[in-house]
Amino acid sequence: MRGNFLLLTILLISLISALALNEEESNNNGTKESLLENKAVQFVKIKDDLNRTIYLRGIPERIVSLAPSNTEMLFALGAGDKVVGVTSYCDYPPEAREKEIVGGFLDLNLEKIVSLNPDLVLAFGDLQLEYVNRLEELGFKVVVFNPKDLNGIYRNILTLGKILGREEKAVEIISEMKGEITKLRKKEIKERKVLVLLSWEPLYVVGKGTFLDNLLEELGIENLAEEKGYYVMSPEELISIDPPVILFLGGRETIESPLREKLTAFREGKVFYLDPDLTTRPGPRIVLGAKEIAKALDP
Repeated sequence: MRGNFLLLTILLISLISALALNEEESNNNGTKESLLENKAVQFVKIKDDLNRTIYLRGIPERIVSLAPSNTEMLFALGAGDKVVGVTSYCDYPPEAREKEIVGGFLDLNLEKIVSLNPDLVLAFGDLQLEYVNRLEELGFKVVVFNPKDLNGIYRNILTLGKILGREEKAVEIISEMKGEITKLRKKEIKERKVLVLLSWEPLYVVGKGTFLDNLLEELGIENLAEEKGYYVMSPEELISIDPPVILFLGGRETIESPLREKLTAFREGKVFYLDPDLTTRPGPRIVLGAKEIAKALDP
């Protein structure tokens, strides 16, 4: 009897051990499958222009762009098919106009953005922070670009290339841009001192520390604005500076003002009206804006 009990005990122990081994193997296989799944999901770590570290899971497939420069970068990188929403100002390339409109630059339609269910929203600058905060509260991933110079533009293109898994294309674009800027830097430009206006009433000026100021510096041109950032200049200050050249980026309208008679640039026909889309958007086409500036100053 004791022999039968011992045999039965050994059989039970063997059965339990076998079951435990099978369960452990099953668990191990499940763990391995889980690890393989995790390895299949790529997490991208980037830092945006608000100095925030952001982790993105996989390559985004539904992107909303809240600025023309962001939209132009996306299309330049070959990701136009991933763009599902843009602002009313996003008009280049022409295909961008076919996308859903989510509002203007500062009057965005939050409900429209949410309805598009983006896995990435590309915002711009400090003025959209309210929308950035609200979208993040709703669980959306938001990356903010706000370049202060050409290197900042290059960095944004490279960051977006990393996000999209298109770093090689980003490097190619940046290399071409740098090459064109180098050529322009070597060009002999007659006029080396300018004032850049975004509007005439009020006198909205491109000041120091902006990406346009840096672009002028790269071309060997002095920006006569004395304050930092974009600011309103008084008519008295404008007369006092009396710039030999004015670059006007506010459109092709003819400026009518009593100040015309008091400014050298008007008297000598050196007020140049440049394309604001090329000169004020910190994206790949800023090189074309640089060419316009160089051509105006050395026709």
